[in-house]
Amino acid sequence: MVYSIHIDFWGLSTCVEVGCYLDIEYLEYYFRDLITDNHSEPYINIRLATDHAYGFFDALLIPETLKQIFLKVESGKWNLYEEFYRISSKPSVLPPFFIHPQIVDSYIAHASCVAIDHGKSFLLSGPSYSGKSTLALGLARRGMSLLSDDLTIVKKDRSIIPFFRPMTVREDIHTRLPWLFKLIASKNIETRKIRHLTLIRVDELFPIKKRINWKFAGLVKLTNIPDSSTAHLKRLSSIQKEQALNNASLGSPPISTKRLLLKSVDFFEFIYNLDMGVEELVDQLINGLIHE
Repeated sequence: MVYSIHIDFWGLSTCVEVGCYLDIEYLEYYFRDLITDNHSEPYINIRLATDHAYGFFDALLIPETLKQIFLKVESGKWNLYEEFYRISSKPSVLPPFFIHPQIVDSYIAHASCVAIDHGKSFLLSGPSYSGKSTLALGLARRGMSLLSDDLTIVKKDRSIIPFFRPMTVREDIHTRLPWLFKLIASKNIETRKIRHLTLIRVDELFPIKKRINWKFAGLVKLTNIPDSSTAHLKRLSSIQKEQALNNASLGSPPISTKRLLLKSVDFFEFIYNLDMGVEELVDQLINGLIHE
């Protein structure tokens, strides 16, 4: 049996087909603010396929299970976009950044994005287990606007397209942020579980009170050094700036966009030990960014 759902990705009509209703429930939660009742002919059709009984998204956490993604643009034919077992190696199809006319010339970063003040937004970039989500949640609790987690879209004019998808947190988040699930319960925020991971709608947990034209002001490379006893923020050199921009990028950004960002925004590295405590690290990060 095939189930489908229609999503409007910033004007790009998309129909997603799956073979398990659990995947529909996941998509409804994940893209809640982008779901549409408009079932007219979509521009792009996406089919997510797997033999796993609990659906495609559960299968993403099982390396032995084959996952397949098929695409069809307008009235064309279905084509295999990718098949993989462990990790996808191609640009995301949800959202379909690689084909969106408003986004193809943008810089798409594997990074969280937090607005500090007066519309100035900073990307937090780092490898898995570096504390991106932990620090982003700590900043949001202090009143900063969390515009996106894990994926951020920066347009050529440095404006940020907010992407309020749920944040995925691991079980050890309890030890880092003991207040988090108490706050979720007190606000009656709906969460989702996929095996050992929890999905949280941070946009509902920390609603953004005022929508403004957020501008990309800087990128912060996060470096967690377990043996470190101090934390500090430092500016990056020209070579380090380009490396940081490339490392955070999903795919290859247009050269013109890349040059513009290298010239017009600040680049930092925040070196810290996550075991020092989130509150202390958030204090130092905020003070460093404001005074720099």
